[in-house]
Amino acid sequence: MRGHHDSTAKYWEALSTFESRDYVDSWFKGRHGRHLNARAAYAITACFIQGREYFDAAATAATSVRPLLLYYGVLEINELPLS
Repeated sequence: MRGHHDSTAKYWEALSTFESRDYVDSWFKGRHGRHLNARAAYAITACFIQGREYFDAAATAATSVRPLLLYYGVLEINELPLS
């Protein structure tokens, strides 16, 4: 799993920018022409942080629980309130 974790690090580095509420607000304003409210910005950053933490945990977890942690990581990111 270590090699797989290394190969995904560049993607998580790019996605980690969405762990900043300031960045999320700026990104949203650039796409939609208005600011995002603080609650929505917090929810978006929380989804990215929690999703990454699940993936980080999966990198060192036992084979028996790794798929579940990856599933929860994907599920968390899919919970993004982008509408």
